Amino acid sequence: ILRRLEARKAPPTEVKYLKARIAMRQEKWAEAVGLLDALRAEATALPGLEAQVNLLLASCHERTGDAAAAERAYQRVTTADPAHAPAR
Repeated sequence: ILRRLEARKAPPTEVKYLKARIAMRQEKWAEAVGLLDALRAEATALPGLEAQVNLLLASCHERTGDAAAAERAYQRVTTADPAHAPAR
């Protein structure tokens, strides 16, 4: 799927998102964090994606035992949307 997206010149945000999800599926948490951090910088114009990226980042940080980083990721979601139930 990734090769086809890249061959079709899919938007880089889509490709990065899928790469991050694949890394998570393979339990490559550090790789997923790197990809999601890069994507987070690009997702600020897309609030739904920004929230999803931060929730995924929180999950990755929880898996690596970094509670402080997970809390910061959840905080970014609730700052943008105080009513966001999954982040609360």
